[in-house]
Amino acid sequence: MKEKTSKNLREKIRMNENIKKEVKKTYQDIKEMKVQGATDVALEAIKSLKHIESEEELNESIQLLKKSRPTEPMMQNGLKYIKSSYKEGRDIKKSVEEFKQMINDSVKKIVETGSRYISPETNIMTHCHSSLVEKIIIKANEEGKINKVIITETRPRYQGRITAKELAKEGINVELGVDSARIELMKEVDLAIVGADLITSDGYLFNKIGTHELALSAHNMKGTNFLVAAQLLKIDPITLSGIRAEVEERSTKEVWENPPKGVKIRNPAFDATPPRYINSMITEEGIIHPFNTIDNAEKKYPWIFE
Repeated sequence: MKEKTSKNLREKIRMNENIKKEVKKTYQDIKEMKVQGATDVALEAIKSLKHIESEEELNESIQLLKKSRPTEPMMQNGLKYIKSSYKEGRDIKKSVEEFKQMINDSVKKIVETGSRYISPETNIMTHCHSSLVEKIIIKANEEGKINKVIITETRPRYQGRITAKELAKEGINVELGVDSARIELMKEVDLAIVGADLITSDGYLFNKIGTHELALSAHNMKGTNFLVAAQLLKIDPITLSGIRAEVEERSTKEVWENPPKGVKIRNPAFDATPPRYINSMITEEGIIHPFNTIDNAEKKYPWIFE
């Protein structure tokens, strides 16, 4: 039934002439995880709207793109910004560039703040692949602060290997460990830092599955801080109304393509880390406590909550 529904959706997308090929391709690339990372997903989604010619086309394109990754509020907020700007009579291309600039400015500030936070000779652990965390580590390494970086594989899609590969290119001392070894590996770590897919109004972090366990491991190691590097653009405004963020379950084939009869496969893509296990958040507004995320986001980006 699920396969039939997906096929019907693909056919509907193909037949809808109001949606340009560029938007359809972006939808497929995000859905199939050819584009990964919240920042890259948001940028690709809004860039695909550059050549929209009517309000009807814009609305249908946005609805399609939203379905590609429901748990990516930065993309959702970006699409909201473009739609709001269009209704105000502003040029779409200009609005796309404005939102891109917001992201670029926030990245620059977070990288600078994050690298300053890291002390010399630091052993860092991270999980999955965050372009923001990657940039912070590279800058800190250029400043001579990194001793080594331990990365967990991040099964079942092994995104940790992307981080390992990119950091190794920079000459950084990298070690890759299996996810189940995180408690043992944490004994060698001074600081754990991850990115974010979604932040709720009450300070919960939604990130790649295994992040909560990493936070718990850091919490149980005296003196090991757990940090989150994230733009305030990643806050999900619907959580203010009591709606809980959903954990997406991805294809079971990622885990076991042909499991034996009687074995049910579970593949949750994300987990929720409570704010009590997060020491600090590195944002474009500086180092803040997760409980203060919503206040800072409302001041910085009031249009998100309109």
